[in-house]
Amino acid sequence: NWSLLGDSTMSTLKVNSITNTSNKKLLNNSGNIVQTIHARTDSRNTWSAPNSYIFTPVTSLTLTITPQHPNNLIVVQLCLSGEIHHDTVLTILRDYGKDESLPYGVDANSFHNFNPRHAGMVAGDYTGDDNGSTPRNYFLQGTWQANTLSQIRFTPGVRSSNSSNRTFYLNRTQGSSGQNSHEICYSSMIAFEVTRG
Repeated sequence: NWSLLGDSTMSTLKVNSITNTSNKKLLNNSGNIVQTIHARTDSRNTWSAPNSYIFTPVTSLTLTITPQHPNNLIVVQLCLSGEIHHDTVLTILRDYGKDESLPYGVDANSFHNFNPRHAGMVAGDYTGDDNGSTPRNYFLQGTWQANTLSQIRFTPGVRSSNSSNRTFYLNRTQGSSGQNSHEICYSSMIAFEVTRG
C-alpha cells in the first residue's frame, strides 16, 4: 500500500506497510509526531551506581511529557555522556518511584526485575582502568505506549552489574571535571509522541 508524491525531478515514496510473501507485516506506518520534548544538561555531577538491584535515577536529566492520547506511542532517545565502570548497566526509567515503574526492557515478574542484577539497556564500556581522559557517549532508545493523559516522567538510570558499588561521572571523566585533556560534554534526551497509524 503505497503512493508516489512529487514532480518528475524529485519524488517521495510513502509506504504504509511492507509485507513478505507469507503476508506477515514487516513494517507498519506508525503515524505522525504530534509533539516533541527536549531536555539537556551540562552539569558534571556524580551518581551512585549501587549493587542493590535498584537503578539510581540521574535526575539532572529528567524529561516530562503529557500525552495527547493514551494509545499514542512515546519514543525516547537518550545521549548520555560520562564515564562509568564496565561492570554497570544503563537504562531509561519511566515514572521512577511509582509502583508501576519498571526499567525499560524488564518485565513485571519480580524475579526478572531484580535478578539478575546485570539487566539493562546498555553496559558501560570496557576501558581497562576505567579512568581514561575521555568520556564515553551512550545512546539509548525506548518506546512505550502512553496509557495515560497525565504527565509521564523519563529519567536515565544507572546501577552496578556485580557485587561492587560503582559511580557514574556525568559529562566528565572520573579523573577530572574539566582539566586539560579531560574533555567535558553535555547529555540530552528527546521524547516524541507518535500517533498509531
